[in-house]
Amino acid sequence: MDVNTNRMGQTHSDAKKQQLINENKCFYCEIKGHQACVCRKKLADCAKNGKTANRDTPTVQNQDPIDMTPDNISSFLKDHMGSLDEDTKLNIIESLMPKDFPQAQN
Repeated sequence: MDVNTNRMGQTHSDAKKQQLINENKCFYCEIKGHQACVCRKKLADCAKNGKTANRDTPTVQNQDPIDMTPDNISSFLKDHMGSLDEDTKLNIIESLMPKDFPQAQN
């Protein structure tokens, strides 16, 4: 797995890895708030180069569906909201809102 590799193809020193972990930053792009396994920059770079981002990670199609209760889903979202970017958070919220829910006017 190449989570320790930045976009220049170099591996980080142990001190740099610890700094990135402490600052909740991606090992690939070094931006705060997500991990290399879900890094948009990494995915885009891999797609541009015709490579898969991580051959060790199974694709969604290969995973068995998980039966989750609303409480399980709520707990999962609460636990992982910090790793999501703002667009993803808004998409989740909008998908959960009833279709006829009135939008706030600014």
